[in-house]
Amino acid sequence: MSSSEVLGGLTFEPANGGTVMSWTWDLRLRGLARLFAPLAGLLGDARNAVSGRV
Repeated sequence: MSSSEVLGGLTFEPANGGTVMSWTWDLRLRGLARLFAPLAGLLGDARNAVSGRV
């Protein structure tokens, strides 16, 4: 049995002569891994903030 399930998708849309890529992810932790849910949320928010500046 896995300790997590990740569901997500990518979207590509034309914009101003280029392409805008966006994504959504849903991480569902199971069992003892659920104890780390708050930490996973903080790390995900920090990484998304950094990648949004690229």
